[in-house]
Parts: sequence; C-alpha cells; structure tokens
Amino acid sequence: MIKAVLAGPYPYIGQEITGGASAVVFNLYQGFRKYGDKVSIKVLSGTPEAKQDYETYDDIVYIKKPKKAIGSTFLSRYPFRVKTQIQRMDFDVINAHSLDFAYYAITQKKVDKLVFTLHGVTWEEKKYLPKWSQIGWDILYVKRLKRVLNELKYLVAINPYVREVVNGKTNATIFDIPNPVPEEFFKIPTDMTEENRMFYIGVIGKRKNLFTLIKALPYVRKEVKDFKLVIAGKVRDKTYFQQIQNHITKHGLSENVEFLGTISEERKYEEFSKMSFLILPSFQETAPMVISEAFAAGKPVIASNVGGAQYMTGDNERGLLIDPFNEMDIAEKILYFLENPDEVKKMGRKAKRYAEMEHSLKNVIKRYEVAYEEISNQT
Repeated sequence: MIKAVLAGPYPYIGQEITGGASAVVFNLYQGFRKYGDKVSIKVLSGTPEAKQDYETYDDIVYIKKPKKAIGSTFLSRYPFRVKTQIQRMDFDVINAHSLDFAYYAITQKKVDKLVFTLHGVTWEEKKYLPKWSQIGWDILYVKRLKRVLNELKYLVAINPYVREVVNGKTNATIFDIPNPVPEEFFKIPTDMTEENRMFYIGVIGKRKNLFTLIKALPYVRKEVKDFKLVIAGKVRDKTYFQQIQNHITKHGLSENVEFLGTISEERKYEEFSKMSFLILPSFQETAPMVISEAFAAGKPVIASNVGGAQYMTGDNERGLLIDPFNEMDIAEKILYFLENPDEVKKMGRKAKRYAEMEHSLKNVIKRYEVAYEEISNQT
C-alpha cells in the first residue's frame, strides 16, 4: 500500500466545507476510503478551530493556526508546527492542496515525495485585492508560488488552464486530474427545477464580480419579468456588498434577487435541485468546484470566459460564456437561457454525462492512484 497524506484545508469537526480546495480534500479523503485499493490515506490540515497545537482524530491531524494569514506566517509558531509534523509523519507521497503545505514540504526537503494540486493562481488573484494588501499578498503567496513551481517535481493540473499558467514556470511532471464531485450531487433530482431560477454561490467580493451581474438584471427584466436570482455565500467585502444592495434598491430588483447568506451542504443540494442554471461571473477562477457540481446535478452554467471556467463549458455544450466586464453580454446570455428552457435542459443532460466521465469520485481516485504510484516508484 502507498502511504499518502492529503495536506490542505479540511473541515474541522462539526464545521461545514468552506471553499473549493476544502471540498476537494474532503472529497478525496472520502473517495480514497471507499475506492482506494492501493493507497492508505491520512489528512494534515491547519485550522484556527483547533484547541491544541496538534489534534488527531482517526487519520486526520489538525494543526492550530491563527485566524489571519499574516499571523500564520510571521507572528506565530504555526510554520514550525507544520514543519515538525511533516517530519514526524511516515509517507510515500504528500499531496499538498494549499500553497503553505507545498512550501513547507519543500523547505523540509520532501520535494521528491511532494505533488502539488494547484487550486489558485496567486498573481492573477492579486489584481482584485485592495492596494494596501497587495504587498503582503505578493510576499506570502506570489513569490512563494513561484518558488514552489520552480522547485516542484510533480504537479496536478485540475484543468487545462493550470497547464497554461505554469508554462515556462516549472519543469514538473504534470498529471491531468480534474476535481472530484461527491456522489450526492449526481443523485440530486431534476424534477424540482423551477423555471427562470438562477443560482450564484460563492463569496461576495470584487474578484467574484457579483456587482456586474446585478447591473445586468435591469436589462433582463425589460424582457422577462418573472425571474429569480438566488445568491448564497459569505460577505467578504462589506462595502462592495452595500454597493450591490444600493443598486438593487435603486432599480427595484428586490423581488428578483434573494440573499441566503452562508448555507449548509443540505441547503446547497436543495438549491441545486431548484435552479435552472448556475451563474458565475468571476473575473478570475481556476477550476470552480461549483461548476463541476452543477454539471453533476444536470444543470448548465453561465460562466466567465476567463481562467479555468472557459475550459469547462465545452464550446456551448454545457453552458454559455460571458464577458465578465460587459453587463450587456451577461444580460443577453441570461435572456437566452430564460427564453430557451428546452436548450437549458439539453445542455444540462450533456453536462451530467460529462461529469460522470470526468468528475465522478471513483474515476478521479483511480487517476490519483496512478499519479501516487508513479511518484512512490521514483523515491
């Protein structure tokens, strides 16, 4: 058996999954336990919820970290704890799903056993941060990612966009493995679908570009009155959120827009069953888990023609692409879906078949096993 460690964000006991990387680590751990014939799996995760420096539950080790990223790097013993735990653990492969674990594995001379699944392109994400935070982000994330890519021997590309952005920045062997989607999403019923209901799920902040979507809605309402945009997610930028609310009030959109806030996985399944389609107008994404999940649920998407999302819709096979800077283009694509419900259903069926091939837990686990086996045979 290959002894492997998944190192990255993992929900603390009793906590919900937060973010795409956390969902991937959680799904992989569950998948290896169910389908992993060749791999013995453990998890290493940092969390501010931990009560002690190290907490172990079954095969999961939690390391206490500060709530703020700047503190975890410069003002705490978190880096020391991570490095110590990496040295303690016995493994053939360590699969990092966050930059900090990849960086610390390299500093502990574990590069021969390290494979990094890249979930975010930090120099692109930096563009949508406040100016005052960009210097710290550059030190913590941009320079570190460039060092990791320079020294890395093995990389997982979760879609073609990752290959594109690392081209010329790494000599690593690259394994093409998409993100896994749990079986629950494939079981979501489609007979509860409500016409003209679109769904957005994600944090509310500048990079996710929700405001431009809201600005497109008055144009939509000129043609179709009875639509609903349901929004779920944590407010990361309160000023930005207030701008959105002001625009909704100004244009009388309160009947068309509903905010749910942060929701549970159970509520997420419910919303996926109700929505006609998912909409994701982000300025920057790598491989959004919510798109893969929507496909598994048999629902198409409207997504930005940037980053990894542009590779996922399949040239209008499983969804439509939008210019995230152009509210009129967004309105036109929404109207096309609202006025062509049969086409929405057709795309949804194609999306589900695609997800069954590319994102099913069993298939993704088998591809990771092949990668882990190749790495372990080289060490």
